[in-house]
Amino acid sequence: MKKTSSIIMLITSIIIMTASAQKKEVSSTEKIPYQIVSNYFVKNNFKKEHFTNPKITTQKDFDALFGAAAFMGKKGEPTAINFAKQYIIAVTIRETNYITTITPVSLKKIANKIVFTANVSSAEKTTSTTKPILLIAVNKKYTGKIETKIEEKKQVPNGLPISSQWILESFNADFQLITKNTYITLSQDLTTFTGNGGCNMIKGSLKVSQNKIKFSKITGTEMFCPAMNQESKFTSLLAIANTYKINGAQFFLYQDDKLLMTLESYR
Repeated sequence: MKKTSSIIMLITSIIIMTASAQKKEVSSTEKIPYQIVSNYFVKNNFKKEHFTNPKITTQKDFDALFGAAAFMGKKGEPTAINFAKQYIIAVTIRETNYITTITPVSLKKIANKIVFTANVSSAEKTTSTTKPILLIAVNKKYTGKIETKIEEKKQVPNGLPISSQWILESFNADFQLITKNTYITLSQDLTTFTGNGGCNMIKGSLKVSQNKIKFSKITGTEMFCPAMNQESKFTSLLAIANTYKINGAQFFLYQDDKLLMTLESYR
């Protein structure tokens, strides 16, 4: 009996210690505010794919890596940096000929580390090569070893934008649109899509290869509204679309060489 009680007490102690450790780990995570630093570029003498040390603490070290890129207008001036109170966390990737954006996700203090997470997304292909960067300014009171986590998304075939919302502009037929609430949003990995037919939310599978595209397994809710004819036409044309083309902010869906519909980018 005493042996059984001892085992129960031991198990209880382990559970309490584990819960306490987990609580401590959660409480040791702190969100850190930051400021995005805009209108700078990486100098041509920097040939590496990534920064060896993402933390920059002096104006001299910053100027050795970056140049200012001023543009017309109020938002065209390079962001001012006060190195007496701030340091910079810099992120870059390899050179690319796609329009590429590095987007901040979070900056957190986890135990004795400062972890900066960002996503990379690519859109249309261009004729020039650039080296994308993301710079953020952080208050010097936040100390710790800097760790960056950069998730690079798959580059998009033929410039098909990742996670873009495309709104129906017109059918290739004499059809008066009732609502502009007819759209599709392509997933980042280009395997699924979601959207709205005009009345109901829709979703399905997606397959993209070169200029070929296939929407399948299209399902949705079943609410009635005045735009039901528009929704029915939209989903039926999605189901037979097999090729696409993008021109600027317009997305054209075809069945072979026959234009089915034109959509426009929400971005």
